Amino acid sequence: MGEFTTQTLAALRDNPGILAALFPASIACYVVGRGVYNILFHPLRAFPGPFLFRLTVFTKTYYSIKGTLPFLVKDLHDQYGPVVRISPTELSFADPAAAKDIYGHRLAATAGDLDGHAHNNTGNTRASGSKLLPEFPKLDEQVRISASRPNNILNAPTHEEHAFLRRKLAPGFSDRSMRAQEPVINGYVDLLIRRLRERATGTEGGTVDIKTWMNWTTFDVIGNLGFGSDFGCLESGEGHPWVETMNKGFVHIAKLAALQQIGLGGLVGAFMDSNLVPSFVRNREYVRNKMRERLERGNDRFDFMQGFVEGKEKLPFDYILSTAAILILAGSETTATLLTGAVFLLLANPDKLAKVTEEIRTTFADEKDISLSSVQQQLPYLLACLDESLRCYPPAMVGMARVVRDEGGAVICGTHVPKNTTVAVWQWVTNHDSKHWHDPYSFHPERFLRREESDTDDDDNDNDDATGQASNPFANDNLDALVPFSTGPRNCIGKSLAYAEMRLIMARLLYTFDMSLAPCADDGSGGAQKDPTTWLSTQKAFFNWEKPPLMVKLKVAQ
Repeated sequence: MGEFTTQTLAALRDNPGILAALFPASIACYVVGRGVYNILFHPLRAFPGPFLFRLTVFTKTYYSIKGTLPFLVKDLHDQYGPVVRISPTELSFADPAAAKDIYGHRLAATAGDLDGHAHNNTGNTRASGSKLLPEFPKLDEQVRISASRPNNILNAPTHEEHAFLRRKLAPGFSDRSMRAQEPVINGYVDLLIRRLRERATGTEGGTVDIKTWMNWTTFDVIGNLGFGSDFGCLESGEGHPWVETMNKGFVHIAKLAALQQIGLGGLVGAFMDSNLVPSFVRNREYVRNKMRERLERGNDRFDFMQGFVEGKEKLPFDYILSTAAILILAGSETTATLLTGAVFLLLANPDKLAKVTEEIRTTFADEKDISLSSVQQQLPYLLACLDESLRCYPPAMVGMARVVRDEGGAVICGTHVPKNTTVAVWQWVTNHDSKHWHDPYSFHPERFLRREESDTDDDDNDNDDATGQASNPFANDNLDALVPFSTGPRNCIGKSLAYAEMRLIMARLLYTFDMSLAPCADDGSGGAQKDPTTWLSTQKAFFNWEKPPLMVKLKVAQ
């Protein structure tokens, strides 16, 4: 054997061409072998899904980078059913109940459980002798940009660390803080309306990109509440370099996450604008300086950082900064996305626009009367419009992946899932499933009104019957299927703030302005104009939507 090995090594040394041929052959053998295993022997082999998705993770990665994966996953569920294998190791669930099992609190199996697997605590009480288990961990490759950066509220790997950070942030999102923050939010909404009025002067009004203005508003609000000072976008009427870079960078971050899941994160540079790299470096230093200034101010204000400032623990600066930066990004972009989408959906549905505008203008005699509390209590149709906008145009449309780590696997929505399986519920899927929503691809705020108060004025709903179906086609809609801020211990901590901003901004916009869609330039078409009604249907979806400008004609209401 030793002589054979020596001769073989000598032959390879003297004939390097053999090595050159063996390397790709070895790679090919591995790929083929892995594919055969994934299809025929993998623990998930019995779950349905397209052949190429079950064969290799590269298929999912391709559509993720392309920006069409959420829509494709919806099509796959329509074809294959409520549980679909969308990669060799990943399952997608279409049943909204699965969200509680995947993202919620879980109870360990009790002696009375026949299957012996962990279950979700979907009730209000815990079974005698049951043990509360930590939530399934997030897929690290999806939420961690760099292994060298400190953990934050989004990617904290353990239940204990996430709970610690959540406790630190809780004072900044409490009812007391929300009341203290209302004048801050009102001030920025006042400034937004003033700037838009300046651009809507004259009998014909003016045209603005409402997407940009929504972005500037939410970034300024979150900047103030996170760093202690805003980015100056509304004051100057111009974008800030940090804001502009982050808006462009979201897509590249999503592509990086997709490539990291197949071990090719280093290739993200092939998809990235070369100008973004130095911009990211400048932004990092800018944020560090802003954070230092905020921490030096101490606890003189109610904002996101007060828990970190008031705490006895002396936490590393970069650790605090990591969570603050995530809050700024997530809290601004998602709210701006929803606001922009809500404006589009209302303008694309003039009957709904007329109804919500009438509600606002007949409720308030003066725009000064519009406040967070009055909007919450007196504008049910506006709130329904915002909920329906969250359903039609969810800011977080992708599946936020979790990994089953339990020995023996876990039961999700009645389905046993093996250990080390990645699982997720995609909001785009559950929000557009005809099993849960009547006419799911159309904008119907009426579905979110209380059923006895549902609008019955539509021409096709004039005839009533014993069941009420004809007068209220939305009576059987599963409103619980809408979970825009996730669920469980890692749900969105900024939910109350997001709702406050959305309600106040939309109420003030619709009270002050008559709005309509305006065409925008179709880049590269020689001056041609795009049909504005295609604004949503032509977008790509990554972690966020890749939104084009939304041109809106504004005229001050008389």
